[in-house]
Amino acid sequence: MSEHDVQRLLVVMESFVMGGVERVTLRLLQALQEQYTKLNIVVAVQQNSGALATEFSQTLTVVELPPGSIAQAKALRGLVTQQQSQLVLFTKGGLSRYQLCLPRKVRSVVVQHVPLALPGLSNGKNLLRRVFAALCFRLVDKVVTVSDGLNQDVCTSLKLAPTKVVTIYNPVLTEALAGMAEQPLPAQMLPLTSYFICVGRLDYQKGYDMLLKIWQQPQLQQQHVCIIGDGPLLHELSEQIVQLGLSERVHLLGSHNNPYCFMRHATALLLPSRFEGLPTVLVEAAALGRQLVAFDCPYGPAELLNEGRDGYLIAAGDITAFADAVAQVAHGQYKPLPDVSAFFAAAAAENYFQLFTQLFKRH
Repeated sequence: MSEHDVQRLLVVMESFVMGGVERVTLRLLQALQEQYTKLNIVVAVQQNSGALATEFSQTLTVVELPPGSIAQAKALRGLVTQQQSQLVLFTKGGLSRYQLCLPRKVRSVVVQHVPLALPGLSNGKNLLRRVFAALCFRLVDKVVTVSDGLNQDVCTSLKLAPTKVVTIYNPVLTEALAGMAEQPLPAQMLPLTSYFICVGRLDYQKGYDMLLKIWQQPQLQQQHVCIIGDGPLLHELSEQIVQLGLSERVHLLGSHNNPYCFMRHATALLLPSRFEGLPTVLVEAAALGRQLVAFDCPYGPAELLNEGRDGYLIAAGDITAFADAVAQVAHGQYKPLPDVSAFFAAAAAENYFQLFTQLFKRH
């Protein structure tokens, strides 16, 4: 490594819950560690808890920050000094507020995973999100977005120079994924000879309320769908499933460390989301040869599915059209799958490391 290359990286995270951001961050850091052995990585986490906590601590140095924003800011600054960190990576947009506490010579990068304006939030709250991002993103050295659509959203909404923002696809795929997919299904799944699958946190973003409406459509009366995930809407969704008479065909399976064996046996991966940044489950399912049906939500599905040529891309919120597409797949009307070779962890790690070193060559 040259004198300009970054050697000490501090990564700031919220927690280690089993979420898309957390999974891809783990893969990225593990790939960086494997490919760039001189790179020293420390993870500073606001809350050292969640299903992925053990995996992070087994392979990475983890430091839990004290509670409270002011205490965390002081602790981060102290950690940067103690570790002699040259660069800080904020894994979510909101964490970039801690840029204000960093020493001047320390470079910083923030990763934005979701649109700046979120469906379901009031205009006032979305305005605050945009103002906050406009201020904080101008302080960091580089903004990484996980899709081209999100890149355009950030540049346009915040009036940032295109050179400030770069797209790097998430490190979704690893060599281990295929092996995990080959593991046997849990016994509870054996009675189901055919099923569709959704994977994602049970919250407003993922659109599971719309999925239940889709599953009420007459063309899907004989079809089963399994939902892998946990979250704040678990109780509400469970009640709705019973009230709508869908208990025999909609199955809440909870959170699993290995969703890939479920994916491998599914007929198709369904994405009824209201918004995304780049939905990693579409990439994972495509890598496992599964058919894809997704709403054309902002951002990512249209980009990944090549505007509907490589998978079923449905106008956002069109319940009937989504149900029709699922029925077509159920009857064997398959579409081509997207090329997902750009989403391997090794490629993402190389792109991030090149970005890091470029920041130091400029200063």
